[in-house]
Amino acid sequence: MDDGLRELVDANVHDLSKLLALAGTIEVGFSQLASAAETLAPFAVEIRCPGDWDDLTRDEYSEVKRAAEEIVEFAGERLETDEN
Repeated sequence: MDDGLRELVDANVHDLSKLLALAGTIEVGFSQLASAAETLAPFAVEIRCPGDWDDLTRDEYSEVKRAAEEIVEFAGERLETDEN
């Protein structure tokens, strides 16, 4: 396993932007997900600590869902490529 991948695997990172930056050292394409990561960032802690924030509007939900799906799809495609 190369050093970049080892660092990513060993990282105890919960900040999606930082995690994608680490992944970007292995594959530059992860950099294109910065906007999606920024959209999701406020929810990383909020979801884990419920009760201190308002419910999402339908538009906010749609945007957060789109951002999450973009990241999952991109990462999933990379995993499929590595397995083949």
